[in-house]
Amino acid sequence: MTARRRNRGGGVKGEHPILTILPARRTVRVSPGTTLAEAVAQAGIFFSQDCGGRGTCGKCRLRLLSGAVTPTTEIEEKHRQQGHLQGQEVLACQRQPLDRVTVYVENDPTDRPSALTGKDIDPGDGQAPAPHVLKQFQVLAPPSLADQTPDLERLLHALDADLTATPGVIATLPELLRKNEFNVTAVIFRDRLVAVEGGDTSGEAYGIALDIGTTTVAGYLADLRTGALLDSMAAMNRQARIGADVMTRVAHTLEDPEGLARLQGDVVASVNGMIDALLAQNGIDPSRLYLLTAAGNTVMSHLLLGVPSRALAQAPFVPAFRSRLVVPTRRLCLRAPAYARLLVMPNIAGYVGSDITAAILATDMDRPRGIRLLIDLGTNGEIVLAQGLRRVTCSTAAGPAFEGAGIRQGMRAEAGAISAVRIGDDVRLSVVGGAAPRGICGSGLVDAVAELVRIGIIDQSGRLRRAESCPASVPRALLPRLRTGGGGNAFWLTEGETEVILHQQDVRALQLAKGAIRAGIEILLDRWGLTAADLEEVLLAGVFGSRLKAESLLAIGLLPPLAPEKIRPVGNAAGLGAWLSLISMPQWERAAVIAAGTEHVELSGHPAFQSRFVEALDFPPTG
Repeated sequence: MTARRRNRGGGVKGEHPILTILPARRTVRVSPGTTLAEAVAQAGIFFSQDCGGRGTCGKCRLRLLSGAVTPTTEIEEKHRQQGHLQGQEVLACQRQPLDRVTVYVENDPTDRPSALTGKDIDPGDGQAPAPHVLKQFQVLAPPSLADQTPDLERLLHALDADLTATPGVIATLPELLRKNEFNVTAVIFRDRLVAVEGGDTSGEAYGIALDIGTTTVAGYLADLRTGALLDSMAAMNRQARIGADVMTRVAHTLEDPEGLARLQGDVVASVNGMIDALLAQNGIDPSRLYLLTAAGNTVMSHLLLGVPSRALAQAPFVPAFRSRLVVPTRRLCLRAPAYARLLVMPNIAGYVGSDITAAILATDMDRPRGIRLLIDLGTNGEIVLAQGLRRVTCSTAAGPAFEGAGIRQGMRAEAGAISAVRIGDDVRLSVVGGAAPRGICGSGLVDAVAELVRIGIIDQSGRLRRAESCPASVPRALLPRLRTGGGGNAFWLTEGETEVILHQQDVRALQLAKGAIRAGIEILLDRWGLTAADLEEVLLAGVFGSRLKAESLLAIGLLPPLAPEKIRPVGNAAGLGAWLSLISMPQWERAAVIAAGTEHVELSGHPAFQSRFVEALDFPPTG
């Protein structure tokens, strides 16, 4: 009997392992050689693999309950030696199932980002919507021997508009008219007749604005007739299973021939799931969805459309396109009628995308309202400086620390994440969902470091002091929390059964992130001969930015010295800008003007960036 050949991971070629995932109770049959992480993703559960599945981040942990898997790898063994893996825990990206395997995935990530609410949406100037899509109900006189006007001409004459009709409309029109006794509703997208519906459906016209972020996709359901926001929600961008940052994903498209198609499929699946949920929970017929808008960083725009982004991976970072686009949804396999359209908002530069265009639109940064700064904090930190009608922008590679990635016990702002920290004689924590703390998210990290800098446990260079080296002013009760762990000094935020520890490398990661942002701010101010004292307002965009305390940002030196009252969170400005473009043609036109008229500074080759960055790494002096 011929021995069956084993694959590279140790599985048996030709066999199809079966994976059962608890507590979700999902089962999936996978091909040989599939990793546990890939198998879990096939079941609709998605890990955030900050390292792109290379095993270095150590965050795709799950418990192996039963069944045979491939042996431990050197990478996984290193994590176990460092105490990152306990008991039955394994790294999902490092193991492959060999037969029937059961695993336990803590806190199913499909439920992660909480839904956004209507309070994030504020149209600002209160203008009435000027919709892209119009619906008109018509009762037409039927043809006769005395009136043999063709069906299409009959409808267009009644509409009294210079319109062109799609071939699909023309093909279905004769039967539709007669079936409905010539009572029909015309659906008009700008100057095109895109659909004709039987009866009077003029009161039903809906659209969805999308903010496609690297980590999260947010959607806003709107009534196109009135511009009213009906519902909103957020979901994880399924591309996160490939990597936490855009460069990891770009690299994936270059290294894997199927990488681009896979990433496009992931983001389309994320959007389709959101479309289905928003329509279903509001009782809306999917055939009444006519329009979508999308804003996102430049790489996300490319991946959504399936456009190669190779040129964005190296200087001079040239995108394949920058202008706004109108795309039939059927070309992307979006779950919308064939006649629906996707409006892709215009990008500004290779790493300043349409999400910043949308944020400028939403915050009126294109209108003369003093000297203002807009900052969108994330893996890529985008900064916009406005003075009068001038705007200049830049993008800094801040790294994923603000989103909890690259941090030893970092996590997103989900149940169990420490989101706020206050330190006096003891440590007071706020935890998302009121659950037991499991890790720390970006806002908690900023708070924790700011507090430890303030009381002197972290020195100006960013070094976590040993207990015996702390100033006398440090409360004695805190000193036992300072220990050595994980290759350096560390501070225990929580103790007991579940320990959450701030490590020296976590502080360094935050220093690198805040240093990049601060350097970008200083370079933009220098460009126009301004100083921090000239700033009248600083706007913090994004869901993450809205969670940050002005005092903490000033304490770590991410922002230059300012009065805290000048710092204002503005929520999901990108989502608001996408929504404005969805409900209003003038706002859509305004977005194009914004993108074309915004100056961009490329920091990667800027002569002052490195020196500014190094200067910004230290924390401000206290006292």
